[in-house]
Amino acid sequence: MVARCTPWAENLPYSDVVLLNPEEIRLLGSIMMTERFDGGQRSSFWVVPKIHLYIGDGFDAKKFSSIVWLKKQIILRIQQGLLDYDKSWAFGWAAGIGGGFPRDWLDFSDQASYWKRISIYDSVLMRGVYSLIKSDMLALIPEFREEATFSTFVALDASFEMVLRHLRKKGVSSPTSRDAGEWLYQTFDKSLGLTYEVSRYFEVFYERRVQSLHPASRYGDIPYAPLEWDDYSHLRSVLPGLFGYLVRRRHADSMLETFRAAELRTNPIFE
Repeated sequence: MVARCTPWAENLPYSDVVLLNPEEIRLLGSIMMTERFDGGQRSSFWVVPKIHLYIGDGFDAKKFSSIVWLKKQIILRIQQGLLDYDKSWAFGWAAGIGGGFPRDWLDFSDQASYWKRISIYDSVLMRGVYSLIKSDMLALIPEFREEATFSTFVALDASFEMVLRHLRKKGVSSPTSRDAGEWLYQTFDKSLGLTYEVSRYFEVFYERRVQSLHPASRYGDIPYAPLEWDDYSHLRSVLPGLFGYLVRRRHADSMLETFRAAELRTNPIFE
């Protein structure tokens, strides 16, 4: 994948460990948001952004000759990166996690729409998407399932803040976690045919998230993270759709199809 990159804003704190450029997060996020909901997680990337090509302001992307030149330069950089035997490349391929996935697992008809609406200046969204990308990388190695789930918790917090901001724009002056839970039910779960007593936003994860991230809390002293194997899978499968909705303010076509299928199961007379 190729992204024409811009640096992080200068007013942000310095970090030695940030892996991706904002445009790279934007590109991967726009792809992640095209996952078909009924199929769960459909994309996963082992990201090694070690190959960079710096282009001057005079580059004209509208010229075919420019694109041909650019492609050639990118291929040369990739070949050089492999010859340099970078540790990240070597580890990824040795572990068998450098593969891909079928294109039709995603609904690419929406990808450009998501990409246009993802702002690299929305720090909360950037952190949420970035955390999902890192969670995928960690989850590819079974021994790091715990840390993968931690990253989805960060993405969950980002989605919660985005929902609160969305509710404020809708006129809710001081939205609460319960307001966010009601929004989640009305926007997604009700149309999926789910019925339950509305509570706080993703309340089922609240206690174990606190226990996992804090060795000592009001729940007691916990020597390990009390997680279920599917915690990562559940959050990873639903959060991209949440981010996608909040970015575009409308559901993906695949989600609408899932809603219609749920309606038919509940009311087959409408088939």
